[in-house]
Amino acid sequence: MRLSATDSRNVAEIAPLFAPALLAVLDFPRAVLHIPSRTGDGERVVSLEDAPPAARVLAVTLTWSLPDLISIGNERELLSDLRGYLAESARIGLSAGLIAAPERDLADAARQASVLRELLRRVGRDSSEARLQSRTGLIASRLVWRTLYSLGFTWGTMDLFHWITGDSELRVLSSGNPPYFLPERATEGERVPGLVLAFDLPRSDNPLAVFDRMAVALSYLSAMLGAVPVTRTGAELDAEQLDADRDALVAAVAAMTDAGIAPGSDTARRFF
Repeated sequence: MRLSATDSRNVAEIAPLFAPALLAVLDFPRAVLHIPSRTGDGERVVSLEDAPPAARVLAVTLTWSLPDLISIGNERELLSDLRGYLAESARIGLSAGLIAAPERDLADAARQASVLRELLRRVGRDSSEARLQSRTGLIASRLVWRTLYSLGFTWGTMDLFHWITGDSELRVLSSGNPPYFLPERATEGERVPGLVLAFDLPRSDNPLAVFDRMAVALSYLSAMLGAVPVTRTGAELDAEQLDADRDALVAAVAAMTDAGIAPGSDTARRFF
């Protein structure tokens, strides 16, 4: 929402209108000020806190994040709320000579928030995962370290093992407690009940490639560690189930792409 100035007011006059207590009425949007650039041939955007008190205000922008909006009822209720925000913004700005106008079609914003809500329901924030359960009870951490490194994993972020591109891709953790690995625990003879291989679909640049990589790693680790592939619920994870999981992943990726939110994009990382 942009509130454009119709007369000359400075930051000291405008800022009190957008104090936190007053923004609460609008469900706490982010407020920024547009003031003249230092060269005088354009404008720059500054926060309320950083704006020079004597600077002339050209406009005020109020921004609501879609992740916040998706918690508001259904699409019709959200559109009603957005229209209410516009009316209240206009009322607040009136006394300061500010004219309010949406920078984005309100119905379109409500529609996208509804799409995001459905994506969160379908894709969710949970990771895609497969598990390995020891056939004999416990697996020596020392063997886990050696085997994972031979496969191309490295130990690092959050004390977990990662394959190739860091924590946005395939990672391995212990199915025991604690779930992380420490080298000193391995040297002390630590043993774990199994492993969890996981990655985050929305945050992955190429989730299908990561899934296929996970399937390869699962097969190799199963053979080297003497472990059985299982699902999150403990059921056997055979080739048929892996194919079904991959088909579900293909559908989820298509749903995200159709909504204009490509997996691994900045938008996906912000929303998920």
